[in-house]
Amino acid sequence: MFGMKAIYDEVCKRFPEVRSAAFEDNADQPYTVVTMIAEWLSHMPPDAITPELIERVRAFSNWCEEQPRTETATDDILTIWTVGFVEPLFKTQHTRRILTRIVSKETLTEGATYFKSWVGDENYEKALGEYA
Repeated sequence: MFGMKAIYDEVCKRFPEVRSAAFEDNADQPYTVVTMIAEWLSHMPPDAITPELIERVRAFSNWCEEQPRTETATDDILTIWTVGFVEPLFKTQHTRRILTRIVSKETLTEGATYFKSWVGDENYEKALGEYA
């Protein structure tokens, strides 16, 4: 599938820090691949989230948003990015700050019902509070 290989290639290119044997074993599992980036970010010390890193995250997010939509969540890159990458960013304070750089407040509020159902009311409200 084009989309699955494309995600793996993009992640390898943009985030070589997360590449490992486990990563290569999961190359055909796009949700796992993008979740690995979110997990990596969540385990970083907040001061390690540099402007350069934010720019790489933003560029990857833009790339995901620009990909053609498909009919199923299995190979729809925007869905994979939302579920595998964006949703985990709601979990910690420093990753919620990253969220504000890649998802507009308008998008967050328009998708309130969706996000609350998947990340919980508390994490949603905390993320919304980061858009001061």
